[in-house]
Amino acid sequence: MSNVQTKIRATIKIIGLLIGALITILVIGLFCTYWWLSIKWVDFYTEKEMLEMASLVNKSQTLPYNFYQAYDKIYPNQRGKTLSKMTFEIIWGLLADNIEILGGKQCNCISATYEFNSKIPISYHSWAGYVTAHGLEKYATEEKCFDFNYGKMDLQKYANRYFEKPFDQLTYNENLSY
Repeated sequence: MSNVQTKIRATIKIIGLLIGALITILVIGLFCTYWWLSIKWVDFYTEKEMLEMASLVNKSQTLPYNFYQAYDKIYPNQRGKTLSKMTFEIIWGLLADNIEILGGKQCNCISATYEFNSKIPISYHSWAGYVTAHGLEKYATEEKCFDFNYGKMDLQKYANRYFEKPFDQLTYNENLSY
């Protein structure tokens, strides 16, 4: 083996180690940021305030099963999206340079935070909503956040107006009409 080949292999090995170290630092940094944000909500809310918000979410009426079916057909794998799953998709999208992933739906607990009077301003894609949703997910399930978000729609009123029958009697195609 020539001296040039040895230097090329050593250079490739060093570059590989640097890339591996950079990826490791990036992953650790992202994990620590996610962890920090997950405990940051206590700076803005007392546990009592968070429990009150979660109580409102948890009291949401369970939606009719055919609504879930129609939603799952339109947005597959989106209904039970947690903050962790959403965060992973965003990070993976950024690392893979696949911006289309960023167009996915937010987790439902983030959307639920928009309904509360907050000590900090919450707007679409804000850190405040993200931080608040971490606290909300501690006390409410993603499924209840989904029911809370979509339960605000008066499904019975729409079903009676457009189809002249109760929502739970709508067919799959009638559900998609919403």
